[in-house]
Amino acid sequence: MYRFAFSMMKNEADAQDVLQEVFISVWEKRNRITINCNWKVYLMQAVRNRCLDVLKKQKKLSEMSIVDDNQFKSTQDIQSHYEQKELLLLVEQQIKKLPAREQRILYLKEYEQLSYDDIAHIEQVSVLNVRTILSRTKKILKKEMPDIYAYLSS
Repeated sequence: MYRFAFSMMKNEADAQDVLQEVFISVWEKRNRITINCNWKVYLMQAVRNRCLDVLKKQKKLSEMSIVDDNQFKSTQDIQSHYEQKELLLLVEQQIKKLPAREQRILYLKEYEQLSYDDIAHIEQVSVLNVRTILSRTKKILKKEMPDIYAYLSS
């Protein structure tokens, strides 16, 4: 949930604040809450909604970051790391061009590895809509960067 909040907030302190607010809210309402799905989906939806509320107040647009700073030791690993980082930066730039909803759905599917049903519940859209958005998003990415897409798919 922290990674998801951080991906939307782009700030460690804001992501931590969002999580704390969500957990406090859930704790305070624990006797009145009826959950019709699993806890993870419920909490992810609560985090998403809280992030969107905070972003609206701050008048920011959410952007997702997929760059992972790994450390390598050998020269070959360092070169490979920088090549991968460059590719990821190019992919990240293309993802940032997508609308916020498409970014979130792609993140939930590819990085959180949630099911279509769970994503549909979190985003409050139909499962068919989630599948369509993901398909359309992947086609856009493939069209915008065919060489990189082929490299990453191999």
